[in-house]
Amino acid sequence: VAENAPGTSTGNASGTATITEGDALSATAMTFNATTGSPFTGTVATFTDTATAAVASNFTATIDWGDGTTSTGTVVGGSGSFQVSGTHTYAAPGQYAVNVTISDPGGTATAAAASTANVVPAATPPTTPTPALGSAGAALLVGMVLAFGVWRRRALTRARTPRA
Repeated sequence: VAENAPGTSTGNASGTATITEGDALSATAMTFNATTGSPFTGTVATFTDTATAAVASNFTATIDWGDGTTSTGTVVGGSGSFQVSGTHTYAAPGQYAVNVTISDPGGTATAAAASTANVVPAATPPTTPTPALGSAGAALLVGMVLAFGVWRRRALTRARTPRA
């Protein structure tokens, strides 16, 4: 500081200011089950934020479903505890590595979770086999049933008729 004249002075200052992110995110992976051909909708990861005043709309989530498909996740929750959910349909059974990435505005705080999808084949309803009889075979079968009925009736009638 230097005084140039009575009542006036000038000064110079220099320094470095360090600004750090005020919150930290921590993600937790989930294991979930899905069925081929049916949409899975549910939670794929959870995360916490040390800034407990943060709201769900402050965050973005990306879900890599492990089969070449990526989508935006839905973030819900509050008071420092959040869930990421999404909807996806798997085409083939198997176990998939699902990677979920969460970030706050500007991407200054991020977290990732390596979740797992266990995808099972869709159940197939039992089928009733259809006989390949054709019309001739069907006629033969009907004839056999009718002949058995006539024979049985005659046998029962003879059994009941007393002999003289």
